Amino acid sequence: MKPWIKEVLIECYRKQGGMVGLGLGGAVAINLSGGVVLILWMIFGDLNIPLRGHFFLWSLAIILVVISSVEVFIHLKAQ
Repeated sequence: MKPWIKEVLIECYRKQGGMVGLGLGGAVAINLSGGVVLILWMIFGDLNIPLRGHFFLWSLAIILVVISSVEVFIHLKAQ
């Protein structure tokens, strides 16, 4: 049996509970990391983009961090 088939079957038949794998927990981790990296890039990077670009990137970074933080808070509160 190929390794990826085994992983798919494990994910398919595992018991539900908590944030695991690349489901909601993985999405939250990726969004939170992406938002933080984007914020650091905006602060420390020498970006030659118009004001519209700065506004868009700051908005995107803040939205990513806020949504991910709310998801983590809701998950921790439910436990």
